[in-house]
Amino acid sequence: MFGDRSVWIGCGEGEASPLIRRTFQWTGGRAELAVTGLGFFECFLNGRRVGEDWLKPAFSDYRERNFKGLLYPFTDETAHRVYYLVYDVKDLLKPGENVLALLLGDGWYRQNRRVDEGQMFFGRELMARYELTEGEKLIAASDGSERFAESFVKKSSLFFGEMQDFSHFDPERLLPDFDDSAWEPVRVLPDFETRFCRQSCPCDRVSAVLEPKLLAEREGVRIYDAGENLAGRVRIRSGGGDLSVRYAELYDGQKLDFSSCGGESQIQHDRFLAVPKGREVFPVFRWSGFRFLEVTGRVEEIRVEKLHADLPVMAAFRTDDENVNFYFEAFLRSMLANAHCGIPSDCPHRERLGYTGDGQLVCESALLTLDSRTFFEKWLEDIFDCQDRKTGHVQHTAPFNGGGGGPGGWGGAVVLVPWALYRVHGDLSVLRRSLPAMRKYLSCMESFCEDGLVVREIEGGWCLGDWCTPGPISLPEPFVNTYFYLKCMRLADEAARLIGQETVYSAEIERVKSAWLKAFYDPETDSFCHSVQGADLFALDLGLAGESLAERTFRRYLENPVFDTGIFGTELLLGFLADPDRAEGLAALLSSEKYPSFGFMKKQGATTLFENWNGAESHDHPMFGGGVKHLFYGLAGVQAAPGFSEISLRPPRQRRLRFIECSLSVNGAELKVRYDYGKDGLRARVETNRPGNLYFGGKTYPLSLGANSLELRLTE
Repeated sequence: MFGDRSVWIGCGEGEASPLIRRTFQWTGGRAELAVTGLGFFECFLNGRRVGEDWLKPAFSDYRERNFKGLLYPFTDETAHRVYYLVYDVKDLLKPGENVLALLLGDGWYRQNRRVDEGQMFFGRELMARYELTEGEKLIAASDGSERFAESFVKKSSLFFGEMQDFSHFDPERLLPDFDDSAWEPVRVLPDFETRFCRQSCPCDRVSAVLEPKLLAEREGVRIYDAGENLAGRVRIRSGGGDLSVRYAELYDGQKLDFSSCGGESQIQHDRFLAVPKGREVFPVFRWSGFRFLEVTGRVEEIRVEKLHADLPVMAAFRTDDENVNFYFEAFLRSMLANAHCGIPSDCPHRERLGYTGDGQLVCESALLTLDSRTFFEKWLEDIFDCQDRKTGHVQHTAPFNGGGGGPGGWGGAVVLVPWALYRVHGDLSVLRRSLPAMRKYLSCMESFCEDGLVVREIEGGWCLGDWCTPGPISLPEPFVNTYFYLKCMRLADEAARLIGQETVYSAEIERVKSAWLKAFYDPETDSFCHSVQGADLFALDLGLAGESLAERTFRRYLENPVFDTGIFGTELLLGFLADPDRAEGLAALLSSEKYPSFGFMKKQGATTLFENWNGAESHDHPMFGGGVKHLFYGLAGVQAAPGFSEISLRPPRQRRLRFIECSLSVNGAELKVRYDYGKDGLRARVETNRPGNLYFGGKTYPLSLGANSLELRLTE
């Protein structure tokens, strides 16, 4: 068990980024290093960096902290954990004397500069812990014998930037024969209440290297374009002297525009001082969200590194319409740019928080398209950790770090994320693990009700319904939050049924459903909330609207293909149109360039998804990408059993797109589909390793397994 044979070591509250070292003897054989640090750590053995991971360990609710500086009341009781990483390091060691060195940075643990949510940091003193073992034999462990010195990293703020001073850089410090007798002894720190967990979710890694384009140069300042909006860092080979790098999503033709990343008061700014000519520099303990960068100083070479959680892309989607393709591609860029430190964030620059509303929206689409199962399983544990032990209340961010939201679309993540994991991967254990937390949450939701409607959140907290509609929000908050209450009760009962437990919500569902219909349904117009901002879609999703309303809703969006919806309504709209008989509407909406639409974003030069339909604020928010799953379920007609154990295909009836092709590789299932639409009907080509059928024109065609593809020419 990690932690049994080691202690926390620190270097005092005044140390910005200490370098810790200790020597040890090794005689050969196996060698495994378990290590962690708070905030982030970098580890070296005999001068060589351990692993290819960055920004580690994963962000979690590390320990109890003081919430007196929070902007709203917080009395919830949460659980705590610290992740550690394990590396096989025998190839980095040599018989005889070796040296282990640890470099620490603020990370999330000591993030105390951005205080928009109030003071949320965990501690003022950075710390580390490690155990180096050969099987059960202990080779070395953090024990207080280590020594430390000030490092070349002088500041490492996640939001504001890193400062490095190369007059304090000496690679000899990382080698065994360096004399550290003048260094200070570390402090042995007391243990605190937390759980040590081996990190299984992927760390951040460099996924691609881009060569930015020089746009302008004047008076020693250069402006570059990375070519796409991304999360990452710049790596520069210095021409000697000081370097300054500032980052932004926008460029007005003369200078960087910081407005979408937090404004002039929160500029992402890295500085590198006294850099020798030819030295490569880059920030160690942070990433930036940007497309454009401003570099001051002498540069020999510059590259942009995309840096995010290691989530390989496992899907492809393409049609002959570039606006439809944009939605898929922009989601992938946005999702990856917001996958850091084990959390799906809202944006990679201004807030960087794991909003439960944003994360539950994108979860299933990300699980379909990215190798992200362990990533979301880890984030689900964050949601559980931050759920109030007393009331079952679920926070708006996980790990909890402030941020607004609502009890339904945000808190419902404790039900909706496990359900997405089950749908895609078919593992009943996630439902078994989650059901107690689901029921605690639903008990909390009941306490927020009056006359069967969810009308409030915790005292002093936010109570949003939908969010980021085009124009002011018109949907009543109780309408949206009660919708989520109903949906989550149904899913919790279905989860119970699947794992062989008793269902408990049937009476409450009927009571709340009656109250919701009475409050928000108008029988004279056969509509909900006067059909504003996709209100009817919420009822259609619950099966509480009739065929006439469904047909009118379909015709409405087919004839005027624009979004009038917020983040939750948008996912419901795309899901409603994913029915094979409504796919013409789905294609029309996704190919539209009218405002508001994703095609409109593309026309504005977007490469990632906007936070708001009109481009206000962040240009890199994945939340509107929650409907990407319906490209597969709707336009590609994929319908799968949980875990993709069986696959059915229902080619959509549409004529707007000339071809649709996609591939999926999920939970061991492999699928490739292409539909070509011509005057003589539909040609379908399918390749899969899962049993199933293709349904079209009232006929059933069994899918061939393996390398043999099914190729059909289909007519109605």
